[in-house]
Amino acid sequence: RKAQTAKPPLSPPVSPINTETQEKIKLERKRQRNPVVASKCHKRKLERISKLRKKVKLLKGKSENPNTDSEEQFVKFLD
Repeated sequence: RKAQTAKPPLSPPVSPINTETQEKIKLERKRQRNPVVASKCHKRKLERISKLRKKVKLLKGKSENPNTDSEEQFVKFLD
């Protein structure tokens, strides 16, 4: 078996100035995307809250006429 030697990198070493420029570009792109991502996250959060409220309303309606003890216990847990 041959000993493996380190292969030289395919690209030349990155200079500190180039790295700083790349980081600035990356940060700027992230800042541009952030409002879009935040908006989507907020929308999903509101949809989830809406679904949970409907579920609670349904379960509270069942608590007035519980069919089984387990449903009644679950509703008490939600309160």
